[in-house]
Amino acid sequence: MPKRLKSFLYRRWPELAAASEAYSAVRSIRKAGVRETPWGFRFIGPVEMQEGRFEKEEAQVIRDCISRADVFIDVGANVGYYTCLARSLGRIVIAVEPLSQNLQFLYSNLEANGWRDVEVHPLGLSAAPGLAVLHGTGTAASLVEGWAGPSTKHRPIPLTTLDALLAGRFRARKLFIKVDVEGVEFDLLQGAGETLRRDLPPVWIVETGIGGWCPESHDSRFREIFELFWSLGYRSRTVGRETVPVTEKEVAAWLKEQSTDGFSNFLFEKAG
Repeated sequence: MPKRLKSFLYRRWPELAAASEAYSAVRSIRKAGVRETPWGFRFIGPVEMQEGRFEKEEAQVIRDCISRADVFIDVGANVGYYTCLARSLGRIVIAVEPLSQNLQFLYSNLEANGWRDVEVHPLGLSAAPGLAVLHGTGTAASLVEGWAGPSTKHRPIPLTTLDALLAGRFRARKLFIKVDVEGVEFDLLQGAGETLRRDLPPVWIVETGIGGWCPESHDSRFREIFELFWSLGYRSRTVGRETVPVTEKEVAAWLKEQSTDGFSNFLFEKAG
């Protein structure tokens, strides 16, 4: 089918995009099969995840953070790799994922391990409840139109805030929150004021960046993410090939160079 016609049909009837994604997900799940990961849980998905090679440096930091937490909140859970990792370690897990194709994998992975106690929310998180349009598919799906390039697939999704989702729960529990939301990180944090200011502050890992696949309009938000955390007493550092503190100096240099020197994940936590 010509791309222009496909784009018109998906815009005119978003349910066609959803049906296409669901069919693609079922076909992909059957093709992938179930394998046991080195972490000890069964998994359906990319081979790199099944073999424990996915984001090796980041995965080790995330595993360490999960081990120190009571509750893991996986915002942008994708197909459930980190959700499964946290549940395999016996943690309370909340997974948030709006894309139907990813959700089918996530559900299948929970079923493959017999886990019926993971809380899954099929929606997006932002600054306020409402509706939004999700653009694209797979790991590049975003609420930002044109994120990582054009796409023929668009569908409406419900939104809520992180504060509303948590609704004051887990006040005496240690939270670890992983955020992978493709360009709307600052919007999510705007709806997480109570969570950011908890007496027992969460540990956060936020994926964000500048240049490359990011629209220029995202640059100011990149700085604002760090400034918001710093204003509330959080410290920041890189996650990846090395772990180094991030200060205003590094952020200013990255913005000037339009590159984060290969880092895309950043850890935020308070001292103590």
